[in-house]
Amino acid sequence: MLAWILLLTIVAAGFALVRALWPAPWRWSPADPIRVALAPAAGLGLASLLFYVVRIVGGMPPIAAIG
Repeated sequence: MLAWILLLTIVAAGFALVRALWPAPWRWSPADPIRVALAPAAGLGLASLLFYVVRIVGGMPPIAAIG
């Protein structure tokens, strides 16, 4: 259950990121299906970047975070 909530949170963050970078009216627009398609990729990229930054700030060397 927690994994589904985390996955939905990542996709929602991706949709918010895509919507912020590609502004449109608040109502439904023809570009929204493209935003929905880009949301999972953007969310996973954002989560990966956040994970990497947290590992670096936490004191783990970069090569260990990549490995």
